[in-house]
Amino acid sequence: MTTTERPGESSTKATYLTGEYEVFEDGRTYVCQMVEYLGDVYEECRRVLRPGEPVDEISPGPFIKKGDPGYDELVAYLDQYLVPADDADAG
Repeated sequence: MTTTERPGESSTKATYLTGEYEVFEDGRTYVCQMVEYLGDVYEECRRVLRPGEPVDEISPGPFIKKGDPGYDELVAYLDQYLVPADDADAG
């Protein structure tokens, strides 16, 4: 037996209980909302980066600096993928 009907799809959606609000914690800013999902209540947050704020969590380091062992080799490796400014504007 065959059918031309598409299979049914269903998913439970979260219910937002509050609007967005800001939370300041450890010198960082988060935008949060209270959400109910499958009978449980959660606080959903995302970090907001302000202009000039360091992104230490994304790139915690340590960073290689000029004069460090391996610096010249790293620069030479990356330079092989360097695209001249004239070519970058064209593409």
